[in-house]
Amino acid sequence: MEFSQDGADIYFNAPHDAFGLMVAEEIAGALRKRGHQAEAVPAGGTHSGEIVVSGRIVRINAGSRPLRYWVGFGAGAAKFGVDGQVTKADGGQVGSFSHERWSGFGVFGGNSVSLVQKCLRAVGNDIAKMVDTGMYTRTRE
Repeated sequence: MEFSQDGADIYFNAPHDAFGLMVAEEIAGALRKRGHQAEAVPAGGTHSGEIVVSGRIVRINAGSRPLRYWVGFGAGAAKFGVDGQVTKADGGQVGSFSHERWSGFGVFGGNSVSLVQKCLRAVGNDIAKMVDTGMYTRTRE
């Protein structure tokens, strides 16, 4: 399901309304690569799967390009974080997660939009791995 952005901590001066569906699409795509049938469902849509992954975006932070350029070593990193749950179609809980990715080390300067989108893709892939393995983690601060 499309992730909500309600109550998110957003420090990002570019369009981000589509990020909720983008996370769902990343998760679904990564699950398909792992051999599962998966689809991203827009908010308000009806899902048809046996397992439903849903959640909310809690942080979108573009970081600081000057800090990335002048300081480096992770300073000014872009960040993207989510909280979510995995439920059965009947509503029974399978697991929950809290996950965040930073743009990391070695990015001197860098385009904030592409760094946030890279973090979003990594979060989606990580969540798909959690769903696939059944090992849910809480890595967000």
